[in-house]
Amino acid sequence: MRVRLIGYNESIPEYHDQLKPPNPASRTFHLPLGRVSGTQGFGFRYGDLIVRGDGRIVFGSPYLIMQGNAPRLYVYDAARIKRWKNVEITVEYMRVSEDNPPSYAGLGIGARSIHELSSQQSKVPTYYLKHTFDGRFFFEKEWIHGSQDTKQPNSQDKSYPFPKNVWMSILFRIFENRLEGFQWRINDWVLVRSYTDTGTWDGNAPIIDGTSCFIRTDNVTDFRIRKFSICEII
Repeated sequence: MRVRLIGYNESIPEYHDQLKPPNPASRTFHLPLGRVSGTQGFGFRYGDLIVRGDGRIVFGSPYLIMQGNAPRLYVYDAARIKRWKNVEITVEYMRVSEDNPPSYAGLGIGARSIHELSSQQSKVPTYYLKHTFDGRFFFEKEWIHGSQDTKQPNSQDKSYPFPKNVWMSILFRIFENRLEGFQWRINDWVLVRSYTDTGTWDGNAPIIDGTSCFIRTDNVTDFRIRKFSICEII
């Protein structure tokens, strides 16, 4: 992986050495475009891919469309035995149209999660990378469903425009207790956010692993995804 660092204010000795390509993955997931078709709602399953939330997914080729108040795409095994720990999650996405979305709307990637078991005030530890429609790009840590999530410092920075009808790509990399968020720009991955969770972030311990990874958006009529891949880092 070639990486440029921008907007980065934390010292990382020998950082590029830490970005050597990982060993071959023991577990991967790739969006099954071309193998699933039609409009699917809550509970649809294709292998480890599960549609959840309040909305629908229109599967086509070469992309799918997320629609509704809270469409979600999860990846976890039905038995909930396999765990996701160190991962690289890559998403290619396009904003086309929405219906009065809330301020937190945009693309969210959840990792190391058990959010599929969520109920009000339940414990659902999750790390997020979010790119909101108003141009913010930040991490979030959720511990209790329905409570205020803890955002990474500088989460009000609106330096990352989210135009309509433009394909964009981001990568969420989690290794041990370190979170990294990349954006693809002009033939290169750019590191735009990083954070090391030492246990002082929101007062809860680092999230070690979880059963699911997922992507989410809110109040959309046409939000397109043409890549959603997960690769374990060994």
